[in-house]
Amino acid sequence: IVSFTHELHAEWDTIVAKSKQGSFLHKVDYFTYHQDRFDDCSLVIYKKGKAVAIFPANIINNDVYSHSGLTYAGLIYGNELSATDVLDIFELMKQHYKKVGLSKLYYKCIPGVFCKYPAEESLYAIFRNDGILYRRDIGVVIELGAVQPSYSKLRKRMIKKAAKAELQLNEEVDFERFHKLLS
Repeated sequence: IVSFTHELHAEWDTIVAKSKQGSFLHKVDYFTYHQDRFDDCSLVIYKKGKAVAIFPANIINNDVYSHSGLTYAGLIYGNELSATDVLDIFELMKQHYKKVGLSKLYYKCIPGVFCKYPAEESLYAIFRNDGILYRRDIGVVIELGAVQPSYSKLRKRMIKKAAKAELQLNEEVDFERFHKLLS
């Protein structure tokens, strides 16, 4: 296990691209755009000299968090790792963080709907390490092209109100302008 540095940018992004559960959120350029707000302690994990997993993480009050700047994070790895490998990685992560004086690890699981391939080895590793569920978030997924959902009366009223106000929905490619709107 080694601490992430920008020299490992290419290896990191290669793991994300080949992983079961990584997405654009986990690419270096995305999660480091606000690096000044986080005390990073991300890791790159090697097996037989080859980078095989990453763990985006930061420190808050002497505790490790699956990266707080990401909607979801967790351990990211590919098909070449077994459940035993993931158990070993968790043990190495615990040792690494303990050695540098950090006390707890708060792990944000990657929702299964965002995985390219089933990837629940980390859930098993958390169980085997006596992990405690400290929060559960709700997720909403809209499957494009799926059957149109039925709307509540309130929702139908709001849709009519939006149409009456001539609200428009447009696809936009000017991300800089969109980001300013979000800010």
